[in-house]
Amino acid sequence: LDKQVYTDSGYVKPEKISSLGCPRMDSFVKKTKKKKDHSENMRKKVVFLPFSWGMFLEKSDLFSYICDVHLFFVHFALRHPEIDIVIKSKPKQPRSPKKTVLLEPLKGSSIEIEKIPNLTIRDDLDLHDLFFETDVVCGLQTSALIEAAVIGLPVIIPYFKDVQNQKYDERLFYRDTFDLFDIAKDVNELESLILKRLHNQTIDKKIMEGRKALFESFISSLDGDATEKYVRLIKSVVDGELKREC
Repeated sequence: LDKQVYTDSGYVKPEKISSLGCPRMDSFVKKTKKKKDHSENMRKKVVFLPFSWGMFLEKSDLFSYICDVHLFFVHFALRHPEIDIVIKSKPKQPRSPKKTVLLEPLKGSSIEIEKIPNLTIRDDLDLHDLFFETDVVCGLQTSALIEAAVIGLPVIIPYFKDVQNQKYDERLFYRDTFDLFDIAKDVNELESLILKRLHNQTIDKKIMEGRKALFESFISSLDGDATEKYVRLIKSVVDGELKREC
């Protein structure tokens, strides 16, 4: 998509630009090929990726929606102390709603976030390491959902009534591929889907093929060779320039 922006705007000619993948994904892709060792004795873990969307601001008409979703995981942690909940936000994300704002509805209640032992809210965790030790991933508006999906993790998108509106369709990431994920229409369905997926993480083979195609289309090659491709290209460009100078 970035390549198309550069060419369509006339900034660069199509033959002068290359999109060869995401080098930082190479190690991640190689790690996905290793068998996941998940002991039955390990605690179940759910990772929620908070929204980082420009429309999700304090004055947005969807602010109540994101508050509902964020607070759902707080209450879920309270209802299910046997399950670990990790809310992993992006570090230094200026357009993301602040934690204090999102949890504003908790003011006046007896709930103290810091005293919920199975709830973690942090932005400094390594997301890929987290994926390899979790059971279910939830979120919206982030390419990290595709990264979790390509591992074979159950990925649940809280597509509630508030966002089921045509005016948001063009701004919803991967809206045309929602069939590759589990879709929750409300908080009750979100909870039931999480509990269901914690006990059954199997992803249909056809769905996995679609996820892999989506990953390669939007992120990088599943061969984990993006770095090698860029190195080869840079070398060929340099060699070509050297020959012209000679």
